[in-house]
Amino acid sequence: MAGQCRPFKKGNIMVINRSVLGEHTISDSEQRQADKWMEHFDGSELMDWQRYVLSCFPKEEFYELPEDIYRLSAMHKYSTYNKFVWDTVVRNGCIASATLSLAFKPKVVVEFGVHGGFTTLLLCKINKNARIHAVDNSSILADYANVMYPRLPTCYVPLMHNVKNLSLHIMDSYMFDMFGKVDLCFVDGDHFNSGVEWDTWRAWANRNKEGDWCIAWDDYHPNNPDVYNIVNDFVKEVGYPLQKIVSWVWIGNKEISENDLINLKGI
Repeated sequence: MAGQCRPFKKGNIMVINRSVLGEHTISDSEQRQADKWMEHFDGSELMDWQRYVLSCFPKEEFYELPEDIYRLSAMHKYSTYNKFVWDTVVRNGCIASATLSLAFKPKVVVEFGVHGGFTTLLLCKINKNARIHAVDNSSILADYANVMYPRLPTCYVPLMHNVKNLSLHIMDSYMFDMFGKVDLCFVDGDHFNSGVEWDTWRAWANRNKEGDWCIAWDDYHPNNPDVYNIVNDFVKEVGYPLQKIVSWVWIGNKEISENDLINLKGI
């Protein structure tokens, strides 16, 4: 029957496999492109950060998403190993999380706003010796942007990759208290008004003032006026220059140009 769901099990996690996903899906064109590109990929001419990221994801340990799940627009990036490698090398898909992690070498990482956990997975894998705290106020994937998501657990992707350095906190992120202990915080939760402001000031209070620290935001542009305006007002108030790495903006206790981040050496 149309729209009917059937469950299947992977490990100890129950997953809902939706047979009908509607129109909000991606085509197979990128997967075909990635597969064809991988036929000739030999691992040469990589930037140092790309080489390091790929070393963190052995092919034999990569969990590939079930087809009915990865076709959702927000869940295709790491759907297959070939797609992940292609996206990392050709499109620099994880450059922000990778280069900031490598530049600041955090031991305590916090992410506000998790959903499927794609960025969480990167943070866990790249920061092998860190503890990653993923904070979200919903235990089940929330629907947004007119897309109905399968009833999967929040942070589904890193759970399926069986990472060992993850702590998942189901709570309001602005209440997450690790005062003075956080080396890297990625703010990507509520994108509206007070939610952005509260998360931002919580990240500020949690930063490790005794060591290297970094706070980063995604979706900073005029089309997201609440994020854009609140971050601008915040950096003026705290007196740190807003820096950029591709789609992320960030502040920290040290200044690193975008070019220097991209061209990190000796990783």
